Amino acid sequence: MTAESLRDLAIAAARGGGAVLRRYYGAPGRVVTKPDGAGPVSEADLASEATIVAVLRWSRIPILAEESGGAGDESPRRWIVDPLDGTSNFIRHLPWFCVGIALAAGDDVELGVVYAPLTDELFVAERGLGATLNGVPVRVSPTDALHDACLFTACDAAVCGAPARIRRVAHVASRARELRSPNAALLDLAYVAAGRADGFWEQGLAPWDIAAGSLLVREAGGETSDFSGGPLRFARREIVATNGRIHDELVAALSAAPLGLCPRAGQQPPQVWQGGPDAGVKHGRSGRAGARRDHLQDGGARIADVPQRSGDPGTFRCPLPRPRRLVSAACRCHRRDPAAPVASPMARSSVLAWKRSSVMPTAGAPTSSR
Repeated sequence: MTAESLRDLAIAAARGGGAVLRRYYGAPGRVVTKPDGAGPVSEADLASEATIVAVLRWSRIPILAEESGGAGDESPRRWIVDPLDGTSNFIRHLPWFCVGIALAAGDDVELGVVYAPLTDELFVAERGLGATLNGVPVRVSPTDALHDACLFTACDAAVCGAPARIRRVAHVASRARELRSPNAALLDLAYVAAGRADGFWEQGLAPWDIAAGSLLVREAGGETSDFSGGPLRFARREIVATNGRIHDELVAALSAAPLGLCPRAGQQPPQVWQGGPDAGVKHGRSGRAGARRDHLQDGGARIADVPQRSGDPGTFRCPLPRPRRLVSAACRCHRRDPAAPVASPMARSSVLAWKRSSVMPTAGAPTSSR
């Protein structure tokens, strides 16, 4: 089949799947959670996928679909199908969802189609031929600074259950003008391509969440990469997509986000040793004899287990009035416990106010990173 006929086939399949979703909208049928806990799947997902696959089979190209699986990485060329991106929105009667279809050889996408059935918006991109919305060419936004940017990302269960990812969201949001969380990756990417948003990032994504939208962004004049700024690879399960003008800034902000709990954001916490050169006991290690868990009075911040060795020359005490017990200089240590709240600004500033000499390794003691 020619490139034009493959494009028409993908458009027909996307519109067919979208028609199914319109019928189910407001009544998605039975909803179950996927066995791997990856999210919900409804009768609408399955019905849309069946319609799409039935159309794409005419091409005789292997198909990788979200619900039924199929062609793996070994296929020289394959369709990549998401029959309903934004299932959580769909089952809650929120209008932020779409159908996504891509044709790719490995990580190289040559055709991408994203269809939003409720607004009847059809985004199409062909490698080297640009991107269109309902047949009209689209381009990314002209925003040239992160502090003026409107960004999209996800704040789903995977993010809300991971304190490090929440801190990344907060860090980037503090550097942008707006942050929104529609929770439909393909539609987010299509909106970046159309200039409605300036950037998008997310991790934990499958190929069907990335493929079609990533081509839309590139063909509309934008840029895509992984979180380190390297080439986009489906196996990495992450994407940064922007209008290109703010790409380096956004990648840098993601890389600089404080993923640990150390008050010195983005830096390794100081290595604190109890006793002399032969003690060899580092703060933050659990299971030591006499270990004690304390809380700072201000903000109730939970602090790491600290070996109680009164009289050791390397020990020090909490600078707050109560409780007067040993604490760790590196609050990052307590990230072992996901339920532990982050220390309040007052508590963290008090930790940083300690004399440098009191938190540096004793002379001769080894240092290492965690």
